[in-house]
Amino acid sequence: MMTEPTTPAADLVAAYRSPGTRTLYCVICARQEPEWRPITASEMQDETACDFCGGRILVIAAQTLGQVIARYIPEHDDQSEAPTALSPEREAEIRETHPGEWYEGPWAQDYVDSNGDEPAYCRVVHQESGTVLATLPDFAGPIALFIADAHDAVPELLAELDRIRTWHENYKAGTRMAGGELRKRLADVETERDELKEKLLTAQGNVAREAARAEQAESRLETVRQSARREEMTRQKRDAQIIILGDQLKKRGVTNAEISEWIESVS
Repeated sequence: MMTEPTTPAADLVAAYRSPGTRTLYCVICARQEPEWRPITASEMQDETACDFCGGRILVIAAQTLGQVIARYIPEHDDQSEAPTALSPEREAEIRETHPGEWYEGPWAQDYVDSNGDEPAYCRVVHQESGTVLATLPDFAGPIALFIADAHDAVPELLAELDRIRTWHENYKAGTRMAGGELRKRLADVETERDELKEKLLTAQGNVAREAARAEQAESRLETVRQSARREEMTRQKRDAQIIILGDQLKKRGVTNAEISEWIESVS
């Protein structure tokens, strides 16, 4: 069976390193700019973390399947040091406390100077209607600005949270699918390996049997050669004896015709 040539595992590019900051990027995060140095699988330890996304580079998987897969891991391995997550109850509370369509539109922070009888103060105003929504002391301008900005910023942050949550769920689903495909491919590779081992053992057995048959045939052929050599030596010896005997008979007056007749009778 013909197979396509594959790149040696040691030559597989597992990551890239930027020349300036020496930052290590996995193949997913790397822009692969010309000056970035490729890092091969032979130069890295398995599960080295990408400095950009925190994904761990599975070099062993690259060597087995001819590709590199990054697996996401939490930034804090020790959960006791991890920041406290936003609870569903607190998230629901934030969503419920937002006024929503009540005084919809931009809010602004405004500073009101003192008029002599009343001190200066800051206020939060609904821009469209001019309604004063809150008043604060004159030194609380940053707080008034925070209240005004929070009216628009909180929905934006909640929308971004929903977007990231959706992306994360899709990422986890894709990771599970990729993991299932990886396990299936590994199982297929192991099955193919076992089949090749079985075929190799069968071929080795066939070669051994053919070698034994060839050795037996050579042995029989050598026996035939030895027998033929013995017969040839016997024939040559007999012919020499016949010639000597013929010469002796000629000396005794026996004719050639009689000698030929005698030779045919003893041949």
